[in-house]
Amino acid sequence: MTPGTLGIIAGLLAFIAFIPYFISIFKGETKPQRTTFAIWSFISIVTLISYFASGARDTIWLALVYAVLQLVVFILSFKYGVGGLGKLDVACLIGAFMGIAGWIITDNPVVALYLSIFAELMGWLPLFKKVYAQPKTENTLSWVIGTVAAFVNLFALTSWHITMSLYPLYIFATQAILVLLLVFPGVRMRPRKASRLAEELERF
Repeated sequence: MTPGTLGIIAGLLAFIAFIPYFISIFKGETKPQRTTFAIWSFISIVTLISYFASGARDTIWLALVYAVLQLVVFILSFKYGVGGLGKLDVACLIGAFMGIAGWIITDNPVVALYLSIFAELMGWLPLFKKVYAQPKTENTLSWVIGTVAAFVNLFALTSWHITMSLYPLYIFATQAILVLLLVFPGVRMRPRKASRLAEELERF
């Protein structure tokens, strides 16, 4: 298959991954982390613009799906989600916007790439915390399909130069880690500690 075809397949898989996610949201099973999707939706839009400007075409489909559907999840999170005003949420929002500001103003594409990944990583931290405390509030099937999409997207790369490959590699790695947390949970949290974390996650 050509890189373009693989890129389209990756984008299609990413789109499919959101279907069970949306279904589980409306069923009240999945509770999207508001801070996570606030950061991701903004970054995905900027990333899409940046990717297009850099000339990336074969791997742009995954970025397009994320930009649109993560924004939809963020909007839904106001009614169906959790989190928003916890200490970690606020710290991650500040860190993300500092990274975004540096990303936008820097003239060095490699530095900008590092800053964009740092900013997006700030969105992963509240989600990892939520999965640790409340794993059943995420849809495992969605994340598995999303990880497969990210893996397929790696084969759509036409260059392994850092400016083209680091972000797709990062996306695959972080999603794979989350799937591992969902499928193979580590040391179980004490009920009292889990309860405190759950209460904090419900803040808006």
